[in-house]
Amino acid sequence: MASTLSIREYQDFVATTYIPEKDCHYSLLRAGLELAEEYLEWYECSVSREIDELGDVLYWCAQIANLLNFKIDKEIEPTHDGFSLIILKIIGNIKRFYRDDKKESLAYIPQHINDLYAYIRNNQKYEVILQNNFEKLTRRKASGTLQGSGDR
Repeated sequence: MASTLSIREYQDFVATTYIPEKDCHYSLLRAGLELAEEYLEWYECSVSREIDELGDVLYWCAQIANLLNFKIDKEIEPTHDGFSLIILKIIGNIKRFYRDDKKESLAYIPQHINDLYAYIRNNQKYEVILQNNFEKLTRRKASGTLQGSGDR
């Protein structure tokens, strides 16, 4: 495995793998739905796939951060919320933004994404997750299979 990948390097790389929608608001909605799907896949996966699925969750969080133009802060202290609650807060704020036109809902998302990265960094094999996902995305980018089920 190569040298340790920083969260900033990972987030910057993730930005190069995303093909945005024509409507930037739809891009955020799609990213929220993708995050929900990847969370479900992580929740239902076997232990042997857990690192891959967590990488996909972090990927969509990084995409949401990029769409909202903020950098994930790896130094932030996590809240006491659990992984599932943090995911639900991100998705809930995206829903409120669209359903109720509450633009202020977007202001909470950076904190939730930072919380998620901090939670995983403190409780999982964080560097392995980032590196594995980086390598998978690099393969997909090279083969032109970034959208859809690239490795399946």
